[in-house]
Amino acid sequence: MPLNSRTHTHTHAMSNKKSVLHISEFDVNAITFGPVEYTGPNKDKVKVDVYRDGSSTNTSNRFNRFNLCRDANEPMVTRYGLDSVRDDQRNPHRRGLTIRVSDPVTRSALEALDQRVIAKAVECSREWFGKAGKPLGQRLSEDVVRDRYQPLVYFKDEGDTDKVIKIKVKTGGDYPTAMHLNEDGRYRKYGARDEHLTMGARVVPIVSMSYGIWIIPGGKFGLSLQAEEMMVTPGECVADDLSHFASSKPIMIHASPAPATAAPNTDDVPEATVELLPVETGDGPL
Repeated sequence: MPLNSRTHTHTHAMSNKKSVLHISEFDVNAITFGPVEYTGPNKDKVKVDVYRDGSSTNTSNRFNRFNLCRDANEPMVTRYGLDSVRDDQRNPHRRGLTIRVSDPVTRSALEALDQRVIAKAVECSREWFGKAGKPLGQRLSEDVVRDRYQPLVYFKDEGDTDKVIKIKVKTGGDYPTAMHLNEDGRYRKYGARDEHLTMGARVVPIVSMSYGIWIIPGGKFGLSLQAEEMMVTPGECVADDLSHFASSKPIMIHASPAPATAAPNTDDVPEATVELLPVETGDGPL
């Protein structure tokens, strides 16, 4: 049975044949795990593949695409803006985005997945946390495994009411995350950019878990979620309030001008760049 059969029925009533399943529609008890893989020249990259069920170990049976939102009209909200690029970061195009998980069904599904991974990690701890060809002498306790595990959903700060999840966003390189920008209720396909992922932005992510479980030898382990496609409604930009100017009194500003809209018939009208401020001509402002 799915994690929540009532939700399963409701979601399919709203969806169509092409819609991507929500995380709660997968049977967590059917999830299977591949053997430990040691890769890299020093065999220091360790991972375990994760499959939706035991029917196949083909890549098509991995968690390649699933929805984090049950309804695109009820998006998730970012806790912070998109992570900045660190100097020591191996891949500067793969950046973190922390999102609030306020929907109880989504949260329960992700928590169930966390518990499934922890139980399997305890069972296979000799192999998962040993070295290539040298498993541990005995299993690790559940407490030790839990201490090492980086959960998908967690409370960021004490006193928080919503848990958060951190996903990876591909901002460049091969196959960047496809991001569609909300412009007054209509979406411009592939129109969203890194700068639109501000604190308080509303996002509808379709993510993958195809890498599986990452394991740092002697350290943490967990699942990595990567955004493959996302609908984005930008949040408030911190710089818009002019707070970066030193002032003894609050600075009052006008509302930002609405973004330019396309002409009614765009077939014969080339797209033009519109200045935000009036341009004076002999006939008056344009």
